[in-house]
Amino acid sequence: MTRQESIEKLNRAGWSSRQIQHAMKVLEEDCNGDISWAGITQRLLNHEPIEYITGYDYFMNLKLQVSKDVLLPRPETEDLLALIFQHIPAENTDKASFLDIGTGSGCIALALKQRYPTAQVHALDVCPKALAIAEKNSQMHDLSLSLRECDILELNEWEGGKLKYIVSNPPYIPPSERPIMALTTLWYEPPLALFADEEDPLIFYRHIGLLGQKALLSKGEIWVECGFTQGNDVAQLFDHQDYTTSIYEDSSGVNRFVRAIK
Repeated sequence: MTRQESIEKLNRAGWSSRQIQHAMKVLEEDCNGDISWAGITQRLLNHEPIEYITGYDYFMNLKLQVSKDVLLPRPETEDLLALIFQHIPAENTDKASFLDIGTGSGCIALALKQRYPTAQVHALDVCPKALAIAEKNSQMHDLSLSLRECDILELNEWEGGKLKYIVSNPPYIPPSERPIMALTTLWYEPPLALFADEEDPLIFYRHIGLLGQKALLSKGEIWVECGFTQGNDVAQLFDHQDYTTSIYEDSSGVNRFVRAIK
């Protein structure tokens, strides 16, 4: 199959010209060596995200290696980092410690380290394969991270010194929402990074708040991303844990982010 035949097949399958142009551009920029148009076209038609096909994705100004062991970085998470950069001046972070919980590809932790180079950035994930990807990205950009395999639901103490900031985009989707999810996400992205407990979808936020009570310095901050209907509930949860909270919108006007100050 040729490039043109791939375009025609995608067009017949209902892909828009814009979608096709984007796919062609990404494939030609990020695929190493010759492109197997037949195989790649079939994978695209099977709803596989193009980032998993090429092995790369982009976050802020960072090109990152990705695999099916990590969640693909989201535009909303870029909004979260933009908020953090707006509220935390670089000159205030000399030797400060950040903790990124559920780091996946390392996108949040690496963006923090790039912005705040004199800060120490810790990053946790329960999946060792995800941590291996984060380590590759750390080395690729020469940005030093302290990586650790850990389940936040079992982390009751923090032994790495007091933290100034905790940042997280934890799993928050109730499994009952599977029928309304995009197939590209449902079929290919890691369930471990997507789904929370059906009966307690805010469980990760609760544990993050409890850890923060012990690990954060006075006036230390938690910044989290939430589901599109969860912002108020997450803020209320942190309120009940004696934090002072604020809610922020993403670029689509959704109450997506919560800041909790100890």
